[in-house]
Amino acid sequence: MSLDEIFNELEKQLKMEEQAKKVGIAKAKIVDIQIGKVKDMYSEETLEHMKQIFKNFDENREIIRIYFETEFGEKLFQDFTKSTHRRSNLRKFYTQYGKPEIGKEVTIKYDKVKGIWKIVF
Repeated sequence: MSLDEIFNELEKQLKMEEQAKKVGIAKAKIVDIQIGKVKDMYSEETLEHMKQIFKNFDENREIIRIYFETEFGEKLFQDFTKSTHRRSNLRKFYTQYGKPEIGKEVTIKYDKVKGIWKIVF
């Protein structure tokens, strides 16, 4: 691939991403799923920050991290606690999409305030 082709592709992806952010909704595919403890998934600095924010923070709590790739090539992740409570995000995900599997397509929404993409439930 020539340098011009690379930059043309990059420009195309940036335009798609900008358009998706304006609309606020896009498609993504699950590319990886990891299960582990909070303390194993985050840096020490982030853990300390979480301890200050959350009153009952438990770094030994198990989470499911779902990695997804947007239709414009951005790779992101979203964490879910291993909870089956009726208001848990994992339960909402399961109700909307079923069991998380690699290759499954999900809808994502752009949160303009936080500047991040999140899976829509």
